[in-house]
Amino acid sequence: MAVRVLLILVTAVFAALSSASSVSAHTLATDGRISAFLHIAPDDVPRPGKTNTVHFYFNDQDFRFSLEGCDCSAQVKQGKDTLYKGGLAAEARRVGRINVFLPLNNFSYDVIVKGTPKTAGFFQPFTLKFDIDVGHPPPAPPPAKHRIFWLLVPVVLAAAGYWLFRQRHSRLIMKR
Repeated sequence: MAVRVLLILVTAVFAALSSASSVSAHTLATDGRISAFLHIAPDDVPRPGKTNTVHFYFNDQDFRFSLEGCDCSAQVKQGKDTLYKGGLAAEARRVGRINVFLPLNNFSYDVIVKGTPKTAGFFQPFTLKFDIDVGHPPPAPPPAKHRIFWLLVPVVLAAAGYWLFRQRHSRLIMKR
């Protein structure tokens, strides 16, 4: 019984830690009543050193937004350098795209999409900001509070193991 409780506890701790770092496949940005999902074709995996197709799927809480009625532009920045600046190509009423060359691996790029209605007041002007992480950056050292946690985990597991050993050992002695 005690072994099961210990296994459940250890499994719960590792499940909680592993789910804390999970990442969504699409990135959502919102400004007021306008929002958009950013999707990189084909598998949401930006490729360094290649041209990437970035799709924007727009949503408007008032159901008035369309790319045909929008002066929409996008900008992709690498630090202070601008890699792309231009309009969105319309793929559908609420879907736009850009093609952008992302030169560096292990780098984060800023994507800014701005839009104003061609007919004043038709929908609210907006600015949406996204972040594209390309490649796998080297792991950052864990914060100090996590280091303490990881130092305590083996101590707690060792103490629990010792306690279980003593419990079983004392039962065996009592049986004799």
